[in-house]
Amino acid sequence: MSVAALDTHPVPSCVRSARESFSAVPTSAWDGLETGEVRRLVGELSRLESQVAAHKMAAARVLEKARTAAANGDGPRPGTGTSTGATISIDFGGDRSGADALVNTAQRIEEQTTLTENALASGVISSKQADLISRALAKLPDDVTPEQRERCEETLLRDAQRLSLKDLRRRGDRITQAYRKKTDEVDADEDAILRKKEEAARAKTSFSMWDNNDGTVTGRFTLPEAQGAMLKTALDALAAPHQKVGTVNAATGEHDEVGFGQTYPQRLGHAFATLIEHLPADSLPSNGGVSAVVTVNLDLDTLMGGVKAAGGEATGLQRPDRPDGPQRHLTPDRPRQREPLLQPVIPPGDGEERRRMHHTRLRPRLTVDRSPPPHPLLPERDHRRQRRRTPVLVPPPPRPRAGLGRADQSR
Repeated sequence: MSVAALDTHPVPSCVRSARESFSAVPTSAWDGLETGEVRRLVGELSRLESQVAAHKMAAARVLEKARTAAANGDGPRPGTGTSTGATISIDFGGDRSGADALVNTAQRIEEQTTLTENALASGVISSKQADLISRALAKLPDDVTPEQRERCEETLLRDAQRLSLKDLRRRGDRITQAYRKKTDEVDADEDAILRKKEEAARAKTSFSMWDNNDGTVTGRFTLPEAQGAMLKTALDALAAPHQKVGTVNAATGEHDEVGFGQTYPQRLGHAFATLIEHLPADSLPSNGGVSAVVTVNLDLDTLMGGVKAAGGEATGLQRPDRPDGPQRHLTPDRPRQREPLLQPVIPPGDGEERRRMHHTRLRPRLTVDRSPPPHPLLPERDHRRQRRRTPVLVPPPPRPRAGLGRADQSR
């Protein structure tokens, strides 16, 4: 386009005049206005920001089409970036993720809506509201007609004037109510949307943690909405002002209570530490749990004496090297029972057998080695029962008599 054409085009002149108008007014001029007037002008600036966002989306679509045409060999490349968002971020701001979101929203509004872009360009709705409306229309069933889609869009534009972003998002899940006649059909549509949302949330769930090498660890996590609300409720309850929130001091062994001088994020951090300390370590599965194993070595006399002192019978004690029993037990009338400590969360339709965890997958919290330590001086002895041999008495040989020869003594 020539220079003369640029001078007569409305977009460059509009952008130039807008920048010149704002540059002529210093920011300190807001101090001389009344509060009510300031509030009104802030609303007008927000509407102006929506209008600017609509023009930025239109410009992003033009750059995206030019980049696609250049990839097909139909024109020059619009920029040096690897994508349209990268090109926009290089020109100003350096916000690659924000520029990519702008391009994606612009394309989705063009594909899914017919009235939303005009409402955004008129300053009726904000850019976030336009994004929510386009996302809600993209989730409509495949059998929706153009008339029904337009009716849903009109309903969402009207509700956006009075609802918050969270409520508008929930309204979009039941937007088929605008043309469905039965409530059951609307509930089925909402259920399908929620199922897809839950699957996407499970795919995004993650947890990472690293050591700061200063006695603390830092991490970040992404949880589904339901589990996040459960965690937030538990932390709010533990961080309440009437609760004793704190950690155990490693030096003194006493509980250091956090006072009211701490900030709320600090109280939530101590509440999170308290919640972790109260986890049932003995109820964790075998491939998890607390990575600490305690081994207690006892000799046979100490173990038998402790059992007798506790009122038990030590006669049923079996040695670990005796082959006459599959398990070690202290009393024959009290066999050791191993019950599952953790019930996995399995849907009811998967059967009753899978809802129980096998005892071989669990690990006891305390491991006690009841075998006596080997004696360093005595050789290993065979403790198996051996039959006693009856001793054979052999008479001593007769003594020789005095005055008799050898021939007489042998008689």
